Amino acid sequence: MTPDIYATYAIPLNKYRWPLLIAIFISAIFIAALIFLNQAILGLVLAGPLILVPWVAFLLCCWFQSEVKHDTFILWCQAIMLDVLFIVALLWPFMVASSYGDRAL
Repeated sequence: MTPDIYATYAIPLNKYRWPLLIAIFISAIFIAALIFLNQAILGLVLAGPLILVPWVAFLLCCWFQSEVKHDTFILWCQAIMLDVLFIVALLWPFMVASSYGDRAL
């Protein structure tokens, strides 16, 4: 997506920066608990979406603030980075599950 589209999404999400940061930490604690409770594969499968999706939303709020003016090249690099992170977050469970092969989740 373009930086202009991300800027329109960032404005309403800006007030949720702290809840998003809290969601990232709660997700990390939940995944750590799964790993320590001998559910390591399930914890690894859930790690990508549970941490990366709120992280992408948090970065969106921070990077595309309307008050801060950035260089166009930097905005495009940030937009591409958010796209890549979001795609990795969506594909993460499939990548982890396929790397474990026949082991049961």
